[in-house]
Amino acid sequence: MGIEVERLPLAGAFVITPIAFPDDRGVFMKLFTREVLASQGVKPIFMEEYLVSSKKGVLRGLHYQD
Repeated sequence: MGIEVERLPLAGAFVITPIAFPDDRGVFMKLFTREVLASQGVKPIFMEEYLVSSKKGVLRGLHYQD
């Protein structure tokens, strides 16, 4: 199952339902990808976006790619 897109009655409006990956540390969500936005006529400047929510006491690593 991937990211779901629901078109709304208002022209150009839609709802994106992200993919959630919960575990014992919290939840990691993939909010959107460039392909999902492009399929709705949006010209994105980002490739993808994620959201992480961690439980108290959890330390997650930071990653960087050039």
